Amino acid sequence: MSPEITTNPVRNPLRSVRRVHQPFEERVRGARLQPGNAYAALIAGKTAAHIGRLGDAEDWYRLAAIYEPNGAEVLAESAAFLSKVGRVERARELLNVFEALQSTNLVAWESARDAYQTLGELGTGNGRQSESLFHPLAEGVLEPRWIE
Repeated sequence: MSPEITTNPVRNPLRSVRRVHQPFEERVRGARLQPGNAYAALIAGKTAAHIGRLGDAEDWYRLAAIYEPNGAEVLAESAAFLSKVGRVERARELLNVFEALQSTNLVAWESARDAYQTLGELGTGNGRQSESLFHPLAEGVLEPRWIE
């Protein structure tokens, strides 16, 4: 005989809270076990931001930028987060370093675009992104002309 499965309509609210915070604690544990790993710090920062722990998120994004000061994705994602929480000057500093890298990382440029939009610097006529020769999202740069 197979056991009968029953469901309890009353849910424990603490269980759902633990379910939300557990991934964050796991990410933090992983990042702490890998000191110097910018990617692990970045993931911990993203997870903290997702659950509203903005102070923790800022700390992890800061560490990620320290661990990988020339990492395009780390700089752009950190700038996007900082622009959203009102750390405008630091976000611009990171964007300046990011642009100096002349990265072709499309994921990083998407994050940079998010940061510029949040800062109100996209589409304002200042030409910040559109004039960059190395901006892979600039018009015409990614056209697959070699595919015919």
